[in-house]
Amino acid sequence: MEKEIASLERCLLDKERELEDWQIKIKLKTDIIRKRSASQKASYSYNPRDPIDVAVGEAVNKNDFTVPVQRLGPGLYIFGTRNIKVVEGDRAN
Repeated sequence: MEKEIASLERCLLDKERELEDWQIKIKLKTDIIRKRSASQKASYSYNPRDPIDVAVGEAVNKNDFTVPVQRLGPGLYIFGTRNIKVVEGDRAN
């Protein structure tokens, strides 16, 4: 029984060290992503005659968007790689 407990304690120590290594890696990658995101903040020039486009532009420029935004047509946009349809009265929660 004591051998089994000692073996489990060694295993636990190994797992704790492995967890610490992963936490360090995650922190480093998170820092890299933050730095890249800060330097790649998206900005959007909107059509002042299109109320939907104005709302989208203000939201993109006011927030920390890091994906490119492109208008395809009235109410139709690409955010990064996703096609999005925006309808007047839509609210993001």
